[in-house]
Amino acid sequence: FDIIEFDPKTFKILLNYLQTGSCPLTCSNIPGLICAAEHYDLPELLQACFHHAKQFLRIEIVCVMLCALENYCWRYTSASELVNMILAFIETRAYQLFQNPDFLTLSESMVQMIMGRGLEVGEIKKFEAMLEWAKNRIKDRKSSKVDPKVEFKCIMERLSRDLKLHRITPQELIRIVLPSKAIRNEKILETLMYQANSGIYRNVDSYLEAYQKKVQNQESFDCGM
Repeated sequence: FDIIEFDPKTFKILLNYLQTGSCPLTCSNIPGLICAAEHYDLPELLQACFHHAKQFLRIEIVCVMLCALENYCWRYTSASELVNMILAFIETRAYQLFQNPDFLTLSESMVQMIMGRGLEVGEIKKFEAMLEWAKNRIKDRKSSKVDPKVEFKCIMERLSRDLKLHRITPQELIRIVLPSKAIRNEKILETLMYQANSGIYRNVDSYLEAYQKKVQNQESFDCGM
């Protein structure tokens, strides 16, 4: 066996399974085991892992699982399938996910995958989660030659690519999004103009006036840094 492929804990559980025909399954050890089962062609173990995940998946553990699976999903079909299962599970539990501190430990690519799903949560909640994740990433980053303001700008532009700003109320755009300086002022103005012209919301003109007052002498993307 090529034991370099998996961490020692996973390999120890795998050896136990090969010797006894059974092993303890938990949501935290399934990411490694499910890939090991595929790697060594153990269909019964593979099936058992999927069955356990379907039965016991919970929001408190999904971030840990996604972090572990990211190392495998490019190589193993089972890992990709498990990621998709978790993402589908998250769709109806996005608010709880965003409240979980482990959400901040996810990679940017994984956050993008989550935000690209049909989450049953308002766009403003998605924006606030993106903002918190981006700020945490800048705060926890190791030595970098990139200016933190520039890095923050780039992160937010990538994360908010699929954000439907027009679904955020004018009041929230002015009260939450604009002061965050995480979305370009011009983009916020375009959104307010669209909302005014389409009639989605009432009294948008008053928010356009509020926008003009707030953006005076303000630069986008400084995020207080």
